[in-house]
Amino acid sequence: MTIRCAPPDPDLEIAIRLASYLDCQSRALGENGFRAFVDGPVTAGLLSGLLTIFVAFIGYRIALGAIPTMRDGVGWMVRIGVVLVLMTSWPAFQALVYRVVTAGPQEVAGALLPASGLSAGRTEQQVQIAYDLMRQPRRPALEQAPVGGAATSATTPPASPQGQVTPRTMGLLDLPLAASLMVVSTVGLGASLKLMAAFLIAVAPIAILALLFRSTLGLFNGWLRGLAGAALAILAIRIVTAIEMVVIGSELVNLQASGSQGADLGPDAQALATIVLLFLVMSAVMTFAAFRMAGAIQLRGHETVPLREPVAADTMEIPVRTVEVPAAPRAGGDGNPGRTRTRSAAMADALSAAARRDQAFASTGAAPGKAANVILAAADQVAGPAWMPVGERGRRPAARRSRSAARRDGVR
Repeated sequence: MTIRCAPPDPDLEIAIRLASYLDCQSRALGENGFRAFVDGPVTAGLLSGLLTIFVAFIGYRIALGAIPTMRDGVGWMVRIGVVLVLMTSWPAFQALVYRVVTAGPQEVAGALLPASGLSAGRTEQQVQIAYDLMRQPRRPALEQAPVGGAATSATTPPASPQGQVTPRTMGLLDLPLAASLMVVSTVGLGASLKLMAAFLIAVAPIAILALLFRSTLGLFNGWLRGLAGAALAILAIRIVTAIEMVVIGSELVNLQASGSQGADLGPDAQALATIVLLFLVMSAVMTFAAFRMAGAIQLRGHETVPLREPVAADTMEIPVRTVEVPAAPRAGGDGNPGRTRTRSAAMADALSAAARRDQAFASTGAAPGKAANVILAAADQVAGPAWMPVGERGRRPAARRSRSAARRDGVR
């Protein structure tokens, strides 16, 4: 059902006329705009295309070796489900978003204001009454003429010796600027926030589609913050307006009572302007606080699918390839030179033999002698000579040992 708004009725008062017309326009913009946006061909093409890209990204991740967890799968299903439900079902969007923003502030105000002793009804009538009273001039009463003189009419107040109007004859003058500011700070500010919320509802499909991808999630966060801030600001303006109407009503009653009694000191005509400006500042502060509070809303995308599983340093295992190398032939042997050990293996054997000799010396506590020679000979038998053949056929069949090396090793 399409909402249609009639033009403003000029027979109605200004506050009631603006409030009713702008409220209708905000509802029409939000509901009609959302439906037109969703039913359009552009949005339908975007929905199918972005869903295809979203599923393709998941498939590419799995093809590249990523292992999705249960949390990732649940998150993907929730995203797709929320997008499909909100984009294809107006009753679901109306219950989850539209009515929360449009009707929620009024319902919350209806629960908060009576607890504070304030009126929870619509404030347009109260604003209009205060507007009429502030703009309605009051004719001062007839002044008592001096003896032998004539009475002074209320329409032509007598001048003081300096040519100025006396406070006694001023009465309650009309305040058009203060009355206009009061309507703007109450009805106008509330209607502006409703129109902003309606605009965000109308462009909601763009923000909902941005929920699919992590890179565009900031757009959805900004839309959600603006919508929540508008709803909280509407509630704040409703509370400030209810308090303002009580203060302005009390001031108007005081001004009328003081003017009708003919007091020596006339009423303070600037009190109403001061009150209106004060509550205008309060409305601005409350609006800022509402948007500041809504700015803390932030949804974060969760992606825990790595391309390869990380391995802890303490559990990392380095594969070692073991190659069996045959022992080298002994000196004077007839082994095949082609099956001899490599130079690195021979060096490793030599180092191990030297370590065993050092251990043998340390255990006996004696200098290398005959007993040490026996141990060294046994170690040499285990380790084998540290020699390498030269050339392809191994032209050096025996290990070469110098005399200085033999004396050093204690070999006789």
